[in-house]
Amino acid sequence: MERNTDEEKLKSLFADAADVPFPETLKAKILEQAKAQLESTMKRDHSERKSTHRPSEARSQRWWQRTRTLISSGIAVAVVLVVAGAIWSHTSKTGVEKVGPASSSMASSTASNGLMQAPLRPPFGLIPSALRVNRLWTGASNGWPSGSVVFASVTNTSAETLTRHDVFGVLSFSGANSGLTHDDFMSFVNGPRVIAPGATVTWSFHPVGAPANASGALIQSPHLVFYQARLTASATAPVVWRGTDVRATNVFVHPGEAVAVGQAVTVDVMLQNDSSSSVPLSHLVALIWFSNEPGTSFVSDKTERFMDNIYSPVATSIAPHQSLEVSFHVIGGKSSDYFSMVPHVVVIQTP
Repeated sequence: MERNTDEEKLKSLFADAADVPFPETLKAKILEQAKAQLESTMKRDHSERKSTHRPSEARSQRWWQRTRTLISSGIAVAVVLVVAGAIWSHTSKTGVEKVGPASSSMASSTASNGLMQAPLRPPFGLIPSALRVNRLWTGASNGWPSGSVVFASVTNTSAETLTRHDVFGVLSFSGANSGLTHDDFMSFVNGPRVIAPGATVTWSFHPVGAPANASGALIQSPHLVFYQARLTASATAPVVWRGTDVRATNVFVHPGEAVAVGQAVTVDVMLQNDSSSSVPLSHLVALIWFSNEPGTSFVSDKTERFMDNIYSPVATSIAPHQSLEVSFHVIGGKSSDYFSMVPHVVVIQTP
């Protein structure tokens, strides 16, 4: 009796595959989207061609059950490829227009929910907030090693109570040499939860990934500034983060290596240099943020936001009209579901 070759191929393909530690929410979304795309393709095929060659209902159900089993077992990445390949193959046979890669003008894509949006583009006009940073020092807190936590004395110089919704901060570190290198560290930070007019509070932050010695103590000097949580016209802004001729395209998000604290996420990006000159990576900074609402910018505390210098092990610059693939390894909140959020990546000049 002839064996079910589709099932045998699937079993053979995944026999030696390693489990991938994907969140349950991501597995569920993959299943949901795969089923929706398959059903949509079948319906479209039926309406466009009276004499259809689509699989029988029973065969489709068997294929779907096998896919569910494979994804449930943790082999999510490979199954996505199989699902995409099956749908692509079917559409090419039935004459449906094939959809290619996303437009290179898009600076944001999604990890798993299929949404796309026009990117937020620099220049970004910023206004310093009324929070004055009096002094900075390092120490220990909540079990972190001595010298690994940044503390700041912060005063509200305005006549209004300010909360973390009203401001955002940038914490950076620099060594003895002027200018940033890939060894330096920059990070978005939240402001104090609440600070009354004229009040002074102590703010603290543990910068995971900042330059440190073997014992975990920070080895570079911290710098901290707070801005109002809104963008303004760059022509009149006191501070401007300027854009570059380098665009971020083909954004892909996947789980990073396991970490003791928080959640590691890797963001792969293709950088395209649209200029006629080489652009040094040391002149660039990436703004990365995840949001539940597509229109939310990085200044909002409703986003999970990161700032990172750009580094590649194979290049120090991007040649004219060429592209370079880079990866950003960020560590965020343990409870955040980055794979259901919309990721954004924008490249700016080093502030």
